[in-house]
Amino acid sequence: MRDSSPPEATLASGRQVLAVTHLPQVAACADHHFVVRKQQSGGAATSAVDAVGGEARVAEIARMLGGEKLSSTSLAHAQEMLASGAEDRPPPKRSPRKAAS
Repeated sequence: MRDSSPPEATLASGRQVLAVTHLPQVAACADHHFVVRKQQSGGAATSAVDAVGGEARVAEIARMLGGEKLSSTSLAHAQEMLASGAEDRPPPKRSPRKAAS
């Protein structure tokens, strides 16, 4: 029987993977979601990294799908993608603990 998990989920199983993407399909499959924003001020560029979860994550996936103006359609699609990504994700593998000496 063939494993139906996405290749990224299989690759990441039991490992730590950092993926930088503009694809909402990839972002929706992640265990954790961070948004990186670049700002210019006075000729200098700065970056900020923020963790998003819950409704903020739904809004970010919707923004990735349809742009800055969120619609009920993009929000519903984002919720569906996040639910599907969670279902497709294999359970995490735990490494065996070493006995204390």
